[in-house]
Amino acid sequence: STKTKVGEANASLALVIDASNRARGGSIQRGEYLATTSAFFSTVESMVLSEKDLRLVLFFYPSILMLRLFKSFAAQPRLAIVTKTLERATEDLIHFSIVFICVYMCLVINSVLLFGQDLQDFCTLPRAINSCFRAMFGDWDFPEMQEIGLIKAQMWFWAFMLIMVLILLNMLLAVIMDAYTEEKARAKTAQSLIEQSFDIVRRFIQYRKGK
Repeated sequence: STKTKVGEANASLALVIDASNRARGGSIQRGEYLATTSAFFSTVESMVLSEKDLRLVLFFYPSILMLRLFKSFAAQPRLAIVTKTLERATEDLIHFSIVFICVYMCLVINSVLLFGQDLQDFCTLPRAINSCFRAMFGDWDFPEMQEIGLIKAQMWFWAFMLIMVLILLNMLLAVIMDAYTEEKARAKTAQSLIEQSFDIVRRFIQYRKGK
């Protein structure tokens, strides 16, 4: 564990300090001193790697907590609209995702072929995937892109914006909003969270009064 690694690093540090004091007095061989310091740095490296693993494990905890919250929200009809919307839209989203990914990857490959030789953001497929994803949400550097030629850059950029942003992303929102509208209509007559809270308080007061 990380706590054990920290303890080992502290113990190794104490050995290094002791070896340094002995080195000043000339009571330690050079080889022994180098072995002690080498062991210390190895222990510190192991501790740092262990701390990174701990952070990676902790990274998943908020996600698990979020899923547990969604499960808890199912107890209240108005709060459950979001999860029920995703459940209702799942089948349509799967089919849409297949089309979306195919079109997106074709445009990403086009960007690698056009810009990859001149721009670092498109020089490899993973970089191009990330750059195109950022471009969908408004983060792009068109002056840099047009270094390959204004017409070629405009052709790819307009095609990407028309297909991915104006058409496919809006279709994605339409699929989700359609399911959301249906679920909202079903929960229209359900008790709201505020009403439910007042009802709980009212029942508690009545219970205290013995009614």
